[in-house]
Amino acid sequence: MSVPAGQWHYRVNDGNKFETEWYQYGSSDPKIGNTWDLQGQNRAFVYPRYSNDLTFPVYASDWRLFVYGTASSLVNVKVYQNGILRYNTDVIINQNGYQYLGLSTMLTLASGDKLYFKATQL
Repeated sequence: MSVPAGQWHYRVNDGNKFETEWYQYGSSDPKIGNTWDLQGQNRAFVYPRYSNDLTFPVYASDWRLFVYGTASSLVNVKVYQNGILRYNTDVIINQNGYQYLGLSTMLTLASGDKLYFKATQL
């Protein structure tokens, strides 16, 4: 697929296991993503919860990834950037059924990037 200039593409192996968002404290830019707190807002780059195959603008920092699963379970999270494995870690799902990861600490986004996120319960 072709990714529009200035944007990156988000795809996951199971839409029910991931949400992503961008918000920079102090910025005049509104929060974007597909997280629960954005539902019902009708503007660019706000998507239904757990949706897949999304495009977002390339912002350099403050991307967050939420991985969902059974409380206290171990989940392997892999992030591929343009087909290359960039991040591979095991996380323990917290008592609320999710784990938060700072996507911006994992990799640097560039215009046209295609990212694939995979969660596997261990």
